[in-house]
Amino acid sequence: MTVRIVVLLDIRMPNLDGIEAAKIICANTGCKVLMLTTIDLDDYVHQALRTGASVSRRTGRETARRAHRAGTGKPLALIARGLSNAEIAQEMVVSDHTVTTYVSNVLSKLGLRDRVQAVITADETRLTVPGV
Repeated sequence: MTVRIVVLLDIRMPNLDGIEAAKIICANTGCKVLMLTTIDLDDYVHQALRTGASVSRRTGRETARRAHRAGTGKPLALIARGLSNAEIAQEMVVSDHTVTTYVSNVLSKLGLRDRVQAVITADETRLTVPGV
């Protein structure tokens, strides 16, 4: 089993801001950095993305509407539950190759960078139930 570490940062933190912390973490570790912020300034978001961090700043309602329109709700919910592609294939009764396509389409259609952002998005839009 592969263990992945995700570091959750806010752009505004005491002493060392989230962008500087993300630069250090991304440059020196294999950790994924997810930056959450209520600051809706593109400059901050672009700086965070340049460090290698993923940034979640969409409202839950907007993303839920986009997921529904795009038909990505079920695959997104399964991704957010931490299922592997093989497990998603079994759950949806499709091939592994089809799941690979689904995952790529979910990320693309919702403008998400990676599975970490998919998990946050699913949580924000209440597509998942904690502990399930």
